[in-house]
Amino acid sequence: MNKIKFLALLIFVISLFSCVEKMDYRNMDKDIKYGTSLVVPVGYSTLSASELFENIKDSNFIADKTNNIIYYHFSDSYSFPVKEFLSVDLSITSKNSYPFKNQLGSVVLPTAVNSSNVSTVNSQLKAIRNGEFDFAFDDYESGNLVRRVDYVNIKSTTLKVSTNTTGITGLSATGAKIRVTFKFPQIAALANKTFTVDIDANSKQQEWALNDVEIDFLSNHRPKSKVNIDVDYSLICPSGSTITLAANADVESTVEFVNTVVYVAKGWLNHSTPISQDYVFEQRIPQPVSNSKLLNNDKLYFYNPVLTFTLRNNIGVPMVLNVNDIVCSNDAGQTIRANFNGSTSTTEKINRSANIGTEGVTNIECNRTYGGTNQFFTIKKPNKFAYNFSVLVDHSVAQSDFTNNIQHFIVRPAYMKLDVDLKLPFHFDQGSEFVSLDTIADVRLDSLLRNVNIDIDKLNINLDFKNHTPMYGTAKVHFIDNQNTEVYSLDNVEIKCPDVDANGFAQKEAETSLIIALNQDNINKVRKTDKIVIEYAVKGKTANSQINIRATDWIKVVVSLFGKASYNTNLDTLLKK
Repeated sequence: MNKIKFLALLIFVISLFSCVEKMDYRNMDKDIKYGTSLVVPVGYSTLSASELFENIKDSNFIADKTNNIIYYHFSDSYSFPVKEFLSVDLSITSKNSYPFKNQLGSVVLPTAVNSSNVSTVNSQLKAIRNGEFDFAFDDYESGNLVRRVDYVNIKSTTLKVSTNTTGITGLSATGAKIRVTFKFPQIAALANKTFTVDIDANSKQQEWALNDVEIDFLSNHRPKSKVNIDVDYSLICPSGSTITLAANADVESTVEFVNTVVYVAKGWLNHSTPISQDYVFEQRIPQPVSNSKLLNNDKLYFYNPVLTFTLRNNIGVPMVLNVNDIVCSNDAGQTIRANFNGSTSTTEKINRSANIGTEGVTNIECNRTYGGTNQFFTIKKPNKFAYNFSVLVDHSVAQSDFTNNIQHFIVRPAYMKLDVDLKLPFHFDQGSEFVSLDTIADVRLDSLLRNVNIDIDKLNINLDFKNHTPMYGTAKVHFIDNQNTEVYSLDNVEIKCPDVDANGFAQKEAETSLIIALNQDNINKVRKTDKIVIEYAVKGKTANSQINIRATDWIKVVVSLFGKASYNTNLDTLLKK
């Protein structure tokens, strides 16, 4: 009470005794008690939609107000172990042999060649002109062509020539020799090069390292991958040396390219074997998510989890992804499999790279309708996904490409990367329930009431809720003292639910007002309150209602006390004020 009120009181008291000549203030009862109505605002709480899930403290929890959605989100990246079907199949090409005896022409054997007749014998030999070297890159399955190579860019390879002689004597490192030269006039990088082997023993081997070799196979050779090769034999016989050629004289020259690393290949591919064999990718649900109270609730069913697979590749071949299995599991061994129209597997087309240097990107989405993803979180504490995939050539498209002369290509290293993205929108299926907590801190009722010398005779707790979430539920209100001990609680406080549309979205907020009368014993308990904890038990409006929580949803509660109280003071005290 302030001094103005005291002055009014004094005037009132004096008026009562206006006929009294003398008033003895010293003999008056100086203790004064006033009755009054008391309203004490305790505090309020406004929970945004994201704060309904306050126990989630993780970067995987997203409240996207731009798109008005709340969701869990996490992703992982993997690389398919793409079968090196080009660098392996093309690393060792076929061996081509060029026998010497096929070129002896009119030479009469046996004969001895020395310095006096070597030019005559050489003139009788006929070099192979317009011969062919077959890389044998073409491939067949059950007699049917499944690979044709029109062009290769070889990053590195080794030209290897091996020779073995039959029926020839007199060869030596310092004397008589047989010289073999090889030319590849069709290969631009090798057209001006000659590869020479001087045979000075019964067998000989020689190698040349080659880099950056491009070969464009002639269209009239296809599907064979052939190039022209010239092979020339000549005799070297210094004075004093003799080479003797027996009737069966021969030199077997074998040419091959080994350790071939193909950087680019163009042509056509239609293998039946997988580009990547069955492969299992394992994705762990992050612990802050899998261990959250939200996911550990037995009655929380995500309405539409969305699994998105993004495949990126640099392969210019038509392909399909075989989704062999998608399994969600927990530590107890419980599993749920994806369901694609009654099957646990499905096949998806993969977008190939359109041109060398570009990337083909494919997005495959599995959801409630395609994959039955809503079933994954019906098991308790799910914490792991396993994806079993394989990649194959799309045979129908490949056959069409062959007919229409559409060229395939591979660039090494060939890759296929997989991004797996899991989004769990906070849209819950019918029957879902969860619990959320909120705290009104720094209430400190007792210290507030002590400071103004108020004795409480009668007290009510007023609770005013405004709910703009698609939830119906009950709340427990816990009054906690400064020792963190519950001194009083209200159970089963019903909170009204707004109108909810067919998709589970809340419309205009619903209001709930409650008044709880306290007896004197509970008044004394409530006075000790230091903070108030509100525990919301959330479920759908009806048994068949979805709960679709938007980022802009909220729930608010205002807590206040109303009652009758006495204000006690003393005239001496007032006079001193």
